[in-house]
Amino acid sequence: MTKWKASDIEKITKTKLKPHPKKGLIPKPIPAGVQFIKNHLTLLKLEYIQELVFSKKRKFRFDIAIPNLKIAIEYEGLNSAKSGHTTMSGYTSDCTKYNLAQKEGWIVLRYTLINYKDFPIDLRELQTQKPLKTN
Repeated sequence: MTKWKASDIEKITKTKLKPHPKKGLIPKPIPAGVQFIKNHLTLLKLEYIQELVFSKKRKFRFDIAIPNLKIAIEYEGLNSAKSGHTTMSGYTSDCTKYNLAQKEGWIVLRYTLINYKDFPIDLRELQTQKPLKTN
């Protein structure tokens, strides 16, 4: 099995890749769960930000955030052998991050490869608690 080259991806996608200064040309694939959540937010016309630094106390970032509703969405990449979420220090750092988010008034929704399709239901339940504002 040969490795994919940037030129292979450029041919398939018909777009010129811009090299990342540290990571090279081939982009990291977007997990299906993250794409599902982003698509759902777009359909609902809810503005979201990826990689939002949410606190002045620490430089923690949310995978996806809806700032005007203070809802954070975290996609836990547990299916990799090298996942930082599964080490003791990585898991502890996640706990610190989620506790800080709670203390600062954020609702944190966490998903994995198995449960990401629960997102629309969870969002609907939050909507019944307080109406969601669309733009």
